[in-house]
Parts: sequence; C-alpha cells; structure tokens
Amino acid sequence: ALMFEEQPEVALKTHLSTFEPDLIAISIRNIDNQSLLHTEYLLPQDKEFVERCREDSAATLVVGGPAFTVSPIAIFEYLEPDFGIIGEGEIAFPELVDRIDAGKDWRDIPGLVWRGAEGVTANPPERIEDLDSLRMPRRELFDGQRYAAEGGAATIVIKQGCPFNCLYCDSPHTMGKHWRMKAPEKVADELVAMQELGAKVSFFADAIFNCPVDYTREVCREMIRRRLDMHWFAMVHPAFLDRELVELMRDAGC
Repeated sequence: ALMFEEQPEVALKTHLSTFEPDLIAISIRNIDNQSLLHTEYLLPQDKEFVERCREDSAATLVVGGPAFTVSPIAIFEYLEPDFGIIGEGEIAFPELVDRIDAGKDWRDIPGLVWRGAEGVTANPPERIEDLDSLRMPRRELFDGQRYAAEGGAATIVIKQGCPFNCLYCDSPHTMGKHWRMKAPEKVADELVAMQELGAKVSFFADAIFNCPVDYTREVCREMIRRRLDMHWFAMVHPAFLDRELVELMRDAGC
C-alpha cells in the first residue's frame, strides 16, 4: 500500500509500470483535514495523484467516495477523471467495469458521472436497500497485518443512512435519511472473517453506532453469542445510551 511507502510517488510509478492496470479507481473520503483552526484542503493532493496516474498509465480513471458524492460535478471538473460514481458503488462500479469491458453503453448507470459533448453529466444515484445482498469485502487483498502494526483498526460498516441533521455531518446527504441495516448475523459473520485474517481491534465506522437502539442491542447480543475475541470501538450518540446498552456493548468487546 502506498501509505506505507517512504516515497509514495516512486512506488506509484513502479506499481503502474509493473502491474499495467486497465482501470484505476480512486476513493476520496475527505475534502479537508476536518480542522477548523488549521484547515488543509486535500483535493490538491488528489489532483496530483490523478495527474501522476495519467503520466504513467493509460488506464481509465474512476473516482468516487463520500467527498466526491458531496459535490460530484465540481470535483469531477477539478480532477478530470474519465468517470465518477456518486454514492454507493458496490453495484454501479462493477456494472461500469463490465460494460466497458464488453463495449456496451454505460450512460444509464445510476450515479455515473462523465463528460460528454454538452459538458459533465451526473445520473441520479440509487441506494442499495438490501445490504445483506452484498458480498463480503475482500479484506484479504489488503495488508491488514501491517495496518494493525501501524496502529490501525479493521473497519466495518453495518448500516447506511441517518435521519438526523447535524450541521457538521454530510451522512444524510450522502447515504440518505433512513436507516438501512445489515442483519446482526451478517455483521457477526463479517467480524468472524476479519478475525480469521488476524484482526484484533475493529472500528464500527457508522455515523452513529447506537441508533436504532433495538438493532444495536441485537448486534451486541449476536457478538456475545458468537464469543468473538475482539476489541472494538465506535461513535455513539449520548441521547441513545442507557445502562442496558452500555453493558451489552461492554460484554460484546467494546
């Protein structure tokens, strides 16, 4: 992974020349460093990365991620990739890859952004209602052991959406305002798979872990039932904490 390289620019050039990818996908998580007093905008770094990919590869460039979803047309025009994916890409992205590979028309793919004769076009995205229908992430493709050794935690997302309107958060815009949740059994299955890959600490990357409360209780109970030997942490909303839930979270490894 480039994040572990002392000279990431050199490593990128080497990887592009040896691997010779047909397509490069770039996920953009943040527009800035989230520091009010010392704000640093990150898109110039993304722009530099895109330009380096252009210099050393003829691969098709696709961008996506939460930051891109917040302002897709402006970021697309700034970064100048070949395509963009708004919102959840688990279905739209492989569909785009398949159609490019087959030489089929891709212009009706939900959430797709591209530049045509009349400028940048952005299709409305479609949210995935049944999260259990998605395949489990291929975490074995990444160097999780190295990431853990550097202080990182294995990340899991168990639901999408948020009904609240916090001023500082874009989750309702990027993920929708209603909850879409994985079944507690599926959550535990994923944690077991992470554990089998050597993960000892995990982070629930949901905007709010403990809401809906009944669902969170069931997730914790399933983790306890599976006897998962894993510590974890999450972001919670204080208004939805009670003694029962806190004790369940503790017993589940939090």
